[in-house]
Amino acid sequence: MFIIKFGGSLSTNPETISKIFEILEEISINHKFILLPGGGEFADIVLKYYETHNLNLKISHNACILAMDIVGLILSNFTKIRTSYELKPNTIFLPSRLLIDSDLEISNEITSDSIAVYVANKFDTETVILLKSVDGIFVNGKLCTEISACELEKINSNVVDSAFPNFIQKYKKVAYIINGNFPERLVNLINGREKIYTKIYL
Repeated sequence: MFIIKFGGSLSTNPETISKIFEILEEISINHKFILLPGGGEFADIVLKYYETHNLNLKISHNACILAMDIVGLILSNFTKIRTSYELKPNTIFLPSRLLIDSDLEISNEITSDSIAVYVANKFDTETVILLKSVDGIFVNGKLCTEISACELEKINSNVVDSAFPNFIQKYKKVAYIINGNFPERLVNLINGREKIYTKIYL
């Protein structure tokens, strides 16, 4: 069982969404996962309102979580995989009911990256896979196939949110960043054949 976070940047391209869900439907035959949508452009709009309208932090935080629900509903248009407000295997998880007024820290620095780790802890699963528009974490122009959460914290990468390394350490999880524009890499990763990724460990 693992948590797969569908990066918001990937949700802007219908062709990419369709290809990813073809792979996910194939994976669902033999594996269990929960798909967590990122907030994408909808969360970006909330953050702009936070700045221009001087929104209350809690309101902004909760609205960004609702943005994840919106993206999840949009993604469901492209697949037979159903949405759910509960943590059920092989579903697109709409997180608002779990996260709003939960013990999750209220911060605009905590995006769906860190939330994926938080959800993994709630579901008691060790592995988080982040589907993004990049191959992984780069240091000095070179892809890191492995990096510790402590090292990641030091380099201040913009590939994941700033709270992510702390969440990995706090909840003792392992994460993989993989390029969702090449969804076959997800199958290869699950089957232990993929080499183009970044593994983030304790």
